[in-house]
Amino acid sequence: MKLLTPRGCGRTRNASGGDSRSPSRWRREMETLQETLDRVSAESGLQQNWGTAYDSSSMRPDGPTQAEADYLVKEKKYIRAMPDVIDGQKEFRIRANVFRVSAPGRPTGLVLVATAKKSPPGIPRPWPSSALELNGRFRVRGLNYAILHDCPSGPSVEGWHEHIWTNQYEDNVVIKATPRPRDTSIRGMFDWSLKKWNIKVGEPKGGRNGQRQDN
Repeated sequence: MKLLTPRGCGRTRNASGGDSRSPSRWRREMETLQETLDRVSAESGLQQNWGTAYDSSSMRPDGPTQAEADYLVKEKKYIRAMPDVIDGQKEFRIRANVFRVSAPGRPTGLVLVATAKKSPPGIPRPWPSSALELNGRFRVRGLNYAILHDCPSGPSVEGWHEHIWTNQYEDNVVIKATPRPRDTSIRGMFDWSLKKWNIKVGEPKGGRNGQRQDN
C-alpha cells in the first residue's frame, strides 16, 4: 500500500513508512551521475561531468529519475551574468545556460528560462512563468500561476505553484510555491527561480580558465 507524504504530491511511501525504493536501489541511483547525464544529453551532443551520484541503469528512456532531478536542483550552480529580457514576437523571454560551481564552464544541459506571453490590447496579460529545463526536453522544475491546478498524486493547488519532476508523473506534480512570489514580473520570476533552485549569478573564482562560455 502506498501513502502520500505530508507534501501531498509526488513521492510515495510504503505502509511501514519507508521509501518505496529499496536501499540498494537508492544507493545505485546515487553513484554515477556522470554516466546518466551523458545518456540524457546524448541527443544534444553535450558532454557532462557532474561527479558521482547515479547509476546509468537508473535513467529512464523518457527522462531523468526523481532522484536525479532533485540532485540537479540541490547542486550548487551559477549563470555567467544576469541576461537581458528578449522582446520576441509573441512573448518576452529571459534565458541563461546554467553551470555547475564545481565544474565551471562545462555544459550541463540545464537552462533557466522565464517567459511572459504577450496579449492584444484590452486583454489581460497572462501571468509570467519560469522553468529549469534539462536538454530542452525535461522541465525538472517550474513556476506557474493558475486559479486551480490539478495534481495527479494529491490535492489541487491554488495560485502560485511549483512543478516537481517525479518518476510516475514527470513534471505534472505541483506543490504550493514557497515562498510566494512577490515580484510577479518576468524578472521577478527569474529571480525567484535563481534563489529557489540554488543558482548564483556570476562566475565562481577561477571559473573560466581562459575558456569562452556562452550565455
